[in-house]
Amino acid sequence: RERVFDMFYRVAATDRRTAGTGLGLAICRGIIEAHGGTVKAAPGLNGAGTCIVITLPCPQPPRFEPADSGT
Repeated sequence: RERVFDMFYRVAATDRRTAGTGLGLAICRGIIEAHGGTVKAAPGLNGAGTCIVITLPCPQPPRFEPADSGT
């Protein structure tokens, strides 16, 4: 299933009504990995199709302490 992230890879299908270049998931993987995340392909619900699982880090925002007003 991980081949779906290769550039220009297209799943063989008898129905080619939907055009594509095979670049979409490769581009997505590049963007996700550039942000420190991961992406993987998993079996779809009830074994039909494919589910794309994306994980991105969620860093904690910096803590700001109130400035001392000096009074």
